[in-house]
Amino acid sequence: MFKSLSNTSAKIFSASFVLAAGLFAGPCISSAEPFVMEKFFAGKTEARGVFESKIAGVYRTFSVTTYGKLKGNVFTLVEDFKYDDGEKGRKTWIFTKIAEGRYEGTREDVVGKADIYQEGDSIKLKYMIDVPSKDGSTQRVSFDDTITGTSNKTAVNTALVYKYFLPVAGVRVDFVKKTR
Repeated sequence: MFKSLSNTSAKIFSASFVLAAGLFAGPCISSAEPFVMEKFFAGKTEARGVFESKIAGVYRTFSVTTYGKLKGNVFTLVEDFKYDDGEKGRKTWIFTKIAEGRYEGTREDVVGKADIYQEGDSIKLKYMIDVPSKDGSTQRVSFDDTITGTSNKTAVNTALVYKYFLPVAGVRVDFVKKTR
């Protein structure tokens, strides 16, 4: 199903807060206060991650540095990716707070708007992207991300990637908040 995806297409899969909750489940220590996306990601964070699709035979590791800035009810998060094979990429999220614990998000490759909401001590993101294939066609996939603060300086993002409601890939990213 995904054998024809280029490295760039595989990059698009992992170029977001994507992680495999079902594939990479592990214990998390809840922080004392609720995880607030725009508070944790304000300023700089660094992370290591892995994207895996057993169906496509893809396993890619990467690092990501994020830079976040809040202005009014709009939070901008720039993600700079560097894959261990040397490929680089940049994605920019624009999150608009629409209610307490609720956001809408856009990004260059997101179809429509992402739905983002607080659920307990985690943030959930649900969105779709069209992934280009080597032959020029695209394949629409959806992401189901969960970001959980594990301390006031660390967070884990796990996601599943779905095609036709079937899980086809997963991602895990471990973030560390950088102090100035």
